[in-house]
Amino acid sequence: MLAGTGHGEEYEMPQITFTELAILFLLAVNTAFWVWMLVEAVTRETDARQRALWSVVIVLGQGLGALAYFVARRPLTTKTRT
Repeated sequence: MLAGTGHGEEYEMPQITFTELAILFLLAVNTAFWVWMLVEAVTRETDARQRALWSVVIVLGQGLGALAYFVARRPLTTKTRT
């Protein structure tokens, strides 16, 4: 029964379709990737100007900015740290 109505109406849970679930999953993966690349840029870039530039690109570019950093810079910073 729906609380507060007093009319005895049944409350039904909204149904989530597979498409909605897939979109939520992709959004969660995108957000996790975005945060990961932002943390990588801030912690691995040694030059302050590069760090600031990539941080702005990632924040403003969202998923595309994170992907750009992943393709362009992350392999370079990973090899130099070993």
